[in-house]
Amino acid sequence: MKLLKNMKIRMKLFLGFFLVLAITVFIAVYGIVNINTINTNYGLMQDFPAERYTLLNLMYAEIIDMRRLNATMSFRLGDAAFLNNIRIEYMAIFNRIISILDTYNANQQDDVLIDPLRREELLAESNHLRMLITDFRNNVLEGMHAAAMGGIVGDAESRARIEVFFDLGIDTFGAIQESFYILREGALTTMYNRYREIQSTTNATMMIMIALTAIGVIFGVVIAMIISGIVTRPIVLLSRSLGDVAKGDLTQRLPDQGKDEIGEASLSFNQSMDEFSKMIASIKNQSGVLAEIGNDLASNMTETAAAMNEIAANIQSIKGRVLNQSSSVTETNATMEQVTANIDKLNEHVESQAAAVSQSSSSIEEMLANIQSVTATLVKNAANVKELQESSGTGRNSLQEVVTDIREIATESESLMEINSVMENIASQTNLLSMNAAIEAAHAGDAGRGFAVVAAEIRKLAESSGKQSKTIGAVLKKIKESIDKISRSTDRVLSRFEVIDQGVRTVAEQEDNIRNAMEEQSHGSKQILQASTQVNNVTQQVKTGALEMLEGSREVIKESKNLEKVTHEITDGMNEMAVGAEQVNRAVNAVSELSGRTKENISTLVKSVSRFKV
Repeated sequence: MKLLKNMKIRMKLFLGFFLVLAITVFIAVYGIVNINTINTNYGLMQDFPAERYTLLNLMYAEIIDMRRLNATMSFRLGDAAFLNNIRIEYMAIFNRIISILDTYNANQQDDVLIDPLRREELLAESNHLRMLITDFRNNVLEGMHAAAMGGIVGDAESRARIEVFFDLGIDTFGAIQESFYILREGALTTMYNRYREIQSTTNATMMIMIALTAIGVIFGVVIAMIISGIVTRPIVLLSRSLGDVAKGDLTQRLPDQGKDEIGEASLSFNQSMDEFSKMIASIKNQSGVLAEIGNDLASNMTETAAAMNEIAANIQSIKGRVLNQSSSVTETNATMEQVTANIDKLNEHVESQAAAVSQSSSSIEEMLANIQSVTATLVKNAANVKELQESSGTGRNSLQEVVTDIREIATESESLMEINSVMENIASQTNLLSMNAAIEAAHAGDAGRGFAVVAAEIRKLAESSGKQSKTIGAVLKKIKESIDKISRSTDRVLSRFEVIDQGVRTVAEQEDNIRNAMEEQSHGSKQILQASTQVNNVTQQVKTGALEMLEGSREVIKESKNLEKVTHEITDGMNEMAVGAEQVNRAVNAVSELSGRTKENISTLVKSVSRFKV
């Protein structure tokens, strides 16, 4: 703790930041290591169990092909060339199956995460499957090939030998399937167990990371609290001491321990307080003497200022009366001049008004003729709008009938699609029946050969029907989509027709409103024309009266100028007396004000100094 006190504030903050950063880096490194471990385990789960599962699926497809070849040989008795090709094919399939089993066993050996006992069980089952497939090749396929090579079509003994190997193939194939299912279940189980192990590891890693994060946060908070306490405690003491100093207590001192910035600031604060204490003590001693001098000066200046104020008030009273008289004369003269000027302007305005009234009358007559022309045009437009409204209603009704027909067609097309689905189902069932008939014909031998031909033709017919049904279904689907598109388009057109019809009605209503407004405006214009004629007559009468007022006001202005000249002479004399008295009064008042302010400043200084505690 002593080392922290002597450290600079910047070093304290850097130390706290470094500790928090170290904890964060540790948590991040631990998380990265565990994430790499989880990714490695995911790779192992994908590389080995998933590969084994894929190999088993490939092998099962090859086993099905071997089973198919065994059944095919039973239908081609005596056909040596075909049977030899079949033998070459199933030998190649056998070799591919053995290669897949070898790859499966090697993959099983390389998977280090699997349980050893479980590995041995799966390897033993793989070898058992290898033995069953080898027996199927040696006993079933080879025997079926030999019997088919020496067999004769239609011979009962040949058919009996074929049946023996056919039945043996069924039994062996069942054992092969059982062994294959065991291996595939083992691969699925391994994948599932591997996933659970990885999930468990992931959950444990997440819990550890959460715990480490919580510990890191707690540790960071503790470090922050310790460093903030070391940094802020001296600042709090400094703030409290400054608050006490602001209240007048100059005896406050701060502990100057430590070599950081706070310790240096505390030492400077203590030295400043010592100097302030000495200065305040000196000011207290001198403030008493200044207070007595200020009181005497203020008392003498108050008496002098009162005498001068009384003299100045008398002079100002006389000056005010003279100024009022001069102001009244000047104001009267200015008023009469303004009245004369206003009468001249009034005369001009009257003449302008007479010209404007005459021009307005002409404009109103022209506007009245235009209104009557517009009204006639609106009457013609009303008939056209009515005809357009009837045509819009007829088009909307026709379009609604089209929409109804399209919806009926859409309903019928859905029924056709249901019928096509039934036909497709019938074709599928027919195909299945033809396949069963072909199998039964194969079992019947030569007796069922004709039935087999018929079954093949039925199968072709069923396949053709199924293709045609799919084609018809696709066409019907396109037709249904086109009908739906047309239906949506007609709905949009119908909604547009509704908007057009509403707009036509709105135009008709606005046409009526405009026509009514134009008729009212025509009537009002006639009234305005009559009123403008009356205004013209009144304007001529006002013009005559204004000329008479102008002559009278010019005589009044002449007499008022003579009175204004005499008043100016009296005013100049009183102004000279008032200026001298005002200068003396200002000087006395300024000295009196300065003495008062000096007294107040001395009192304020005494009060301010008395607040400090030294």
